[in-house]
Amino acid sequence: MKNALRNVFALVIFTSTPALAAELPKEGNFDYTSCWAGANNAISFSKDHTASSYEMTGVTRSNPPGGIFDKNSFRCVGINSSMGEKKIRNSGLRGHRH
Repeated sequence: MKNALRNVFALVIFTSTPALAAELPKEGNFDYTSCWAGANNAISFSKDHTASSYEMTGVTRSNPPGGIFDKNSFRCVGINSSMGEKKIRNSGLRGHRH
């Protein structure tokens, strides 16, 4: 589940429209702090059959203020299921720049 959360978080940061509203630097570094929290609900039907859902919310701030990803908030929800070798993942994202 930790890998799924990391993947969703990366998706949030790098694909949310509000975060990309700022001009992306062609070179150099940028610094931001992200704080997020969430809940996960998992159900095991058998050894090879599981399902889970999750919801995360968070905010990002850039250093210095006004840079890329500054004042960006997000909410992400998703579901995962596994039946033997078959794995299904679905997620949705809503971002907002304040």
